Parts: sequence; structure tokens; C-alpha cells
Amino acid sequence: MKNLIKNLSDVFFKENLTCNICHKETFNGEYFCEDCQKALEALQGGAYCLTCGRRTTIPTVRCFSCKENWQVDMARSAFSYDGVIKNLISAFKYNENKYLANVFTPFLEKVYVSEKFDSDAITFVPMNSERLFERGFNQSQTLCEVLSKSLNIELIAPLFKKNEVKKQVGLTAKDRAMNIASSFGYLDKNIVKDKKILLVDDVLTTGATSGEIAKMLKKQGALSVSLLTIASVKSLDI
Repeated sequence: MKNLIKNLSDVFFKENLTCNICHKETFNGEYFCEDCQKALEALQGGAYCLTCGRRTTIPTVRCFSCKENWQVDMARSAFSYDGVIKNLISAFKYNENKYLANVFTPFLEKVYVSEKFDSDAITFVPMNSERLFERGFNQSQTLCEVLSKSLNIELIAPLFKKNEVKKQVGLTAKDRAMNIASSFGYLDKNIVKDKKILLVDDVLTTGATSGEIAKMLKKQGALSVSLLTIASVKSLDI
């Protein structure tokens, strides 16, 4: 019922006239009410791993979660995957709230600038046709398209998803890596050569998917592959 009310509200009101988390009317020109804004701020900042960007108890160069088989050169996230941001990402992915890409983009842009990312092209995690039909859109691609325009970085699509795999939710890191291996194919091998690639996704969990993509892009001559996500799970050694 809450989602129905929110959907009807969005027909008549712009998304920044009601809070995108609690759905309370704000009319303040912001995406969130004061309370939800504070809840989001609580999920930002703090110590993090300089390699994978996951939150840690103290700053570290390489945490337990990315000590082994880590393929991405640098990863950063705007939020810790918890609380209100977890619910917001779920609404984005599973309720076809595509407009939320516009809500997330300023946070990603801020991280991109503050962490001094340097990218020649930006890309997304591809989705196979069956999953695309099931969900209605690829949230990674939608987010990437908005961020590409905002940062004025070339958007490319070098890969496609060629195999159906089990859903990654609930799998261990080892099982995720085995599950995702060889599930991508090349659409265009040449567009990544000698380029620094920025991969954009919604959540960093084990890094299996981004790692497989990074390996494939580097194999075709990409100079580096960085990862930027809305949120990341906390490091296992936190």
C-alpha cells in the first residue's frame, strides 16, 4: 500500500517534493526530509579500506575482504550498505523507480571528485535478456547513463551477459566467484584498449562480478579498471 501511495504521489508531484525514503511531504526542493538526510549522513564517512573502499574499524591499505583475488585497481562507495540506503537501493532495483538514478548520482559524483578518479570511459554490469525482461531495466546501466552525462565521460558497452547463473544473493565469496566465471562475453574488444575504465554498479559485496569484468577488460588492453558503487558491505574484519 505504501508503494502504491508513493507511485500515485509521483504522478502528481515531483520526486523532490516528497521524501524518497519515508515518503513524507517535504516541499523543500530536496530529495529527503531532515530526519532521513541525517540517517544517510550516518552511512557516509568513517574509516575505509584504500583498496576496496569498504568500511573498516581503522584505515587500511588492504582489508581482509580484498586480500585475495582482488582484480579492480580501486573501488569506492558513497554509502555503507545498511539501513535507509539498503531500502532505497531495493526500491531502485526491484520497483522500477528509475528516477532514483538522479537521486544517487550527486553522491557518486562527489565521491568521484573527492577520491580523484581518473577515467577515459565509463561502463556498467551487463544483464542477460531473461533477467532484463524480468526486472524491466538494468539498474547498473541506468545509473551509468545518468552519471556519464553528469561527469561528461564516454559511455561504452564492451561486454554482454551470456550465461544465466544462480542469483548471487546468499552465496559465499568462493561460490560467487565460481558462479560468475565465464558468464560474460565481448561485444567489442577494441573500445577498451589503452583506456582507464570506470565500472559503475549499485552495491559492492564480494567483488566477484566486478573482478571478472576487470579481468576481461584488462585482457583486452584496458590500462586500469576502477569501481564506483552507491554502497558497499562492511569489511569482514570490521
